[in-house]
Amino acid sequence: ETGCKTIDFDAATEALLEVDGDLGRRWIAAGRERPLASRATPRVWVDRWRSWLERCGWPGDRAFDSAEWQARQAWEELLTGFAELAAVETRLSRDAALSALQRLAQETVFAPASSPAPIAILGVLEAAGLPFDALWIAGLTAERWPPAPAPNPFLPLAWQRDRGVPRSSPARELAYAQALTALLARGAPEVVMSSAQRDGDTPLLPSALLLPWAERRLPDPATSYTADIAATGVLEALDDAMIPPVPPQSDARGGAYLIEQFANCPFQAVAAARLDADPWPMPLEGLSASERGRLIHAALAHFWRETRDQASLLQLAPEALSARVADAALRARAELTPRRWRQVAPALVAGESTRLIRILTAWLAHERDRPAFVVEAVEANATLALGGLRLRMRLDRVDTLADGGIAIIDYKGGLAEKPARWFDARRPRAPQLGLYALACRAMAPETAVRAVAYVQLRPDAITAMGLAADVAAWPGLTAVTQRSGAAAGTGATSATTGPTHASEPAFADWSAVEAWWQLHLGAAASAYAAGQAGVTPRESATCRRCGRQLLCRIGGPSNTDGASAPDA
Repeated sequence: ETGCKTIDFDAATEALLEVDGDLGRRWIAAGRERPLASRATPRVWVDRWRSWLERCGWPGDRAFDSAEWQARQAWEELLTGFAELAAVETRLSRDAALSALQRLAQETVFAPASSPAPIAILGVLEAAGLPFDALWIAGLTAERWPPAPAPNPFLPLAWQRDRGVPRSSPARELAYAQALTALLARGAPEVVMSSAQRDGDTPLLPSALLLPWAERRLPDPATSYTADIAATGVLEALDDAMIPPVPPQSDARGGAYLIEQFANCPFQAVAAARLDADPWPMPLEGLSASERGRLIHAALAHFWRETRDQASLLQLAPEALSARVADAALRARAELTPRRWRQVAPALVAGESTRLIRILTAWLAHERDRPAFVVEAVEANATLALGGLRLRMRLDRVDTLADGGIAIIDYKGGLAEKPARWFDARRPRAPQLGLYALACRAMAPETAVRAVAYVQLRPDAITAMGLAADVAAWPGLTAVTQRSGAAAGTGATSATTGPTHASEPAFADWSAVEAWWQLHLGAAASAYAAGQAGVTPRESATCRRCGRQLLCRIGGPSNTDGASAPDA
């Protein structure tokens, strides 16, 4: 799930422990066995491998099906063949033994016998002479057919050619390919011979051996099967912009992020939360952006659980502050498993600790300039009933302000949206803070929310962006009474369709802000609960970050009438 290109035996064992503890412990015990001497006979290596596999739990006590039984027998025959190497190689090192076994396995052709199947994929020699109802011969390019000669380098070339040894000469390969092509062409009442047009950026030509059958070519390559079907058949239209609704007051997977996804594209939210369709992780050389964000969150959580308030922060001497920050960065490492850390280069591990210390130090300098506060909660769980959904969320931090009320903080390892972009009536942006404010108000109606802020923690841009009910709550944020902009209508509008409007509403006071969130975020939650799932991305960047295009088919032939293009 981390997208790593390779894993070692220790990482595989740790992963197995999470799935099957007993089997994982057997793997650990097998991995600790004393290695053999540097060299041993092939028979000793075979016995050693069999014993090791048995200790690892292979093949187990489950009954085999036919194909598995045949594979097991083929493996035993392979080991027997390896043991026979003792006639020419009496003793082998471990690496040499494994290389020899791998080479023998690659040279072994294995195809389990099975009952006849409607479709069989065979090599040309396997298919030659067999009768078929229909036959497709693929890959007949000029580069591959006839095959290039490859004479045996240990036999005289003239001797091979005089005796017609396979692969010994171009003439012999041409005659062989001609005979085999003619034989395959008679293998079925309907035979298709095809060749690829390109190999990457390299254009390819069909084999000249296909000329006798050129009058029976496939349709023009420029004509796709989709176009053929559209021209000759009737396409069935299916409107899949609506799916079955969510049961009332059910838990919505994704919490606050679900509403953000739905505003970006309804189908994206449905695919992630209801279809469990996540993009395949990309291979990583270091830590992902998500993992770096988790480390920042964990380091700040450790720091404030110990420091608790601004007064304690201000009392820390520079040396004590540096030590506490370094300790928080060190303790944050537990956010990732030891297995994951082993997959990261040591230089990157050290660099990550330095990055965390630098970011925390820079942000804490901002914290010193705020009005007095006490950190009331860190990584606090909250629940909000909204639009027929129950959203379970985790608030990074809630501060109690010295002059009353609370401030809600959400850490961002990447870019944070500015408040001027939050209030799009049709597609609200960055709704997490609005949802958090509604949740805090629902859980403690007597406590006023006086500020909400995204704390952007990028090494090159560390700042807070958000709204405050008044200047005294958090001077660095935009006070609601200072905001300007076109007055926005507060009527219920669709949260799923139409263009994005850049105008932002003007609010008389903080209660109007919360009323806006209740109305428009509630509309998005209601639309999701009702089953809206249209493929209507907010903008092209939404699709670039999504990675589910094969599922939603945006831009494909079947999507031209049923889905909207990204909003302008």
